[in-house]
Amino acid sequence: MGSSRRRLRCSLPFMLLLLAFPSQSEAAPRSLADLSVEQLINLRVTSVSKREQKLSEAAAAVFVITKEDIRRSGVTSLPEALRLAPGIQVARTNTNVWAVTARGFNSVFANKLLVLLDGRSVYNPFFSGVNWDVLNVMLEDVERIEVIRGPGATLWGTNAVNGVINIITDDSEKSVGRLVSVGVGSEDRFIAAARTGGRFGEGGSYRIYAHGFERDGFERPEAGADEDWRGGHVGFRSDLRGKDQAFTFQGEIYQGRGSDRFNSPLLTPPYSAVLGSDREHEGGFLLSRWRYTPSSDSELQLQAYLDLQRRSEYLLTQRRDVFDVDLQHRIAWSQNNSLTYGFGANVYRDEIGEDEQTYVLTIDPSRRVVNIYNLFLQDEHVFNRLRVIAGAKIEYTEFTGFELQPNLRALFAATPNDTFWSAVSRAVRTPSRAENDAAIGVSTLPTEIGLTRIDAFGSTSFNSENLLSYEIGYRRSFSPQTSLDLSLFYNDYTDLRTLEPGAPFLSERGYITAPIVASNLAEGTTYGGELSVEHKVSDRLRLSGNYSYLDFSIRPQKASRDPFSTYLTGASPEHQLFLRSSLDLSEYLQLDALVRYVSSLHTLTVGGYWEGGLRLGYTIKKGLELSLTGQDLFHHRHKEFVANDVVSLRPASIERGVFAKVIWRF
Repeated sequence: MGSSRRRLRCSLPFMLLLLAFPSQSEAAPRSLADLSVEQLINLRVTSVSKREQKLSEAAAAVFVITKEDIRRSGVTSLPEALRLAPGIQVARTNTNVWAVTARGFNSVFANKLLVLLDGRSVYNPFFSGVNWDVLNVMLEDVERIEVIRGPGATLWGTNAVNGVINIITDDSEKSVGRLVSVGVGSEDRFIAAARTGGRFGEGGSYRIYAHGFERDGFERPEAGADEDWRGGHVGFRSDLRGKDQAFTFQGEIYQGRGSDRFNSPLLTPPYSAVLGSDREHEGGFLLSRWRYTPSSDSELQLQAYLDLQRRSEYLLTQRRDVFDVDLQHRIAWSQNNSLTYGFGANVYRDEIGEDEQTYVLTIDPSRRVVNIYNLFLQDEHVFNRLRVIAGAKIEYTEFTGFELQPNLRALFAATPNDTFWSAVSRAVRTPSRAENDAAIGVSTLPTEIGLTRIDAFGSTSFNSENLLSYEIGYRRSFSPQTSLDLSLFYNDYTDLRTLEPGAPFLSERGYITAPIVASNLAEGTTYGGELSVEHKVSDRLRLSGNYSYLDFSIRPQKASRDPFSTYLTGASPEHQLFLRSSLDLSEYLQLDALVRYVSSLHTLTVGGYWEGGLRLGYTIKKGLELSLTGQDLFHHRHKEFVANDVVSLRPASIERGVFAKVIWRF
């Protein structure tokens, strides 16, 4: 803990050093009331078709969280910001571990959601999920978050099964000037950030930034549970624009430390204990992107990144290196027809160190290099008011070989204000490293034949999980002040993961091992929908809300003897409701309120709850803003989803949180 505090303190002088850089003055953020609802639905998005297009022309269930949404909601982390989007399930297991998914299958190891940061995948192939504690971006630099519910595998590849989240930061041209942000609170004890940016040459710009934080831990029933979370990062971004070319180069180094508590099997009485463990991570990345646009009919883009990370937690120490290169080309054959194609390669290397004293986890082999190659093709044709998009992606991975993921979408503009769309897609979730190579202790119990431990084993015969998805949607612009967006879906899953009992055997340590082995003997369906509404009452008041419904049914096949519910049917809420109002009380004073409802997670015996928040913002003078945010205002105690699959299941309590923040742009 002491070393982490020292590292955090060391980042503060760096923040001060940034302020010494020469830079131009930074513009104040645009008020939410300045945008009409019509402008909001015509925001430009890039994640749906890997090209820029209007949100209203996207044949997918897409929602955009804007920079102003983030600022006026008062959130302090990316997962909290994602709660603004319909169809996204967000929960916390402790102060540094999140469970985030789209359209079901939520857990700490949620494995059907692809997350990108400026086009760089942060999906961890070791457990097929996202380490949200690493994604501590400086929220003031986030331009928008594009949230796609539903498969995106044709363009983004395997594991974009239930959704894609693309976090897009500002071009450095928009960061010219200096910014200092300092916040203190009861839960978020301290968050500080500093940034400086400027221009160089002809068409060049840059920004350099630093960010540090310390967050309080959750209350736990077990005494002495300390789950504080602290960390920081420093980074840069540079953009160079020419007549028909653009180049981006960015990088970052980061570190963080938190703690957690796990239910661990023991080989001696009482055979189980809740053990504490530090979580530490450090790493960095470099990304470069070159875009060449010789005409409006052609665009070529080449992107490459190197991502290095080291994680240490109770069960293991992992070193992970990823190199990825991606080339894509869009060409318009005519005014009504365009083709986008591309290919890419990804090299993933990891090295696992185990704590042999726990007898809990084994990874064999401890080192592995995985190569992934892909090729995609997508054609878009416009027939008057009908737009048809067809494409497919072929991906090769060493775990399962070739995977084909086709996609057919259509969008019909019935009137200038009414748009219908539909889609049929296939997506796969490829096996993780752990599902192939890991053995993890689940529980220990004395039996008549001796001490027996149940161990979960990965298997090289474990195959990809498959999804066939059907979606329809409708968008309506009633007026420049009011809009509606409705999406409905039906998902059919096959070859889902189960843990099947194997033949017991005597382990080298003298106890009997009762194995349960990763298999593909479950199937199921989910269906539901999401509705979002925006209404601008006046130039000063905007109301918005969304509702999500999810029916989730997973069942084992007849051949399955799975004693565990690997995918918990009741681990995602059936109903979610979110309401928000944004009011400009005056030119200098803003008041924002939100209400959120999440229905019960009956499998986890977690009751439904309401949550409310308020934010008061005051512009002291141009460039200087003070805000006060209160969260969880309706009640003191509620449970959130606290499940690490078969590893841990514990209740948590979240206190009312108050957070004060000052932002100075100059």
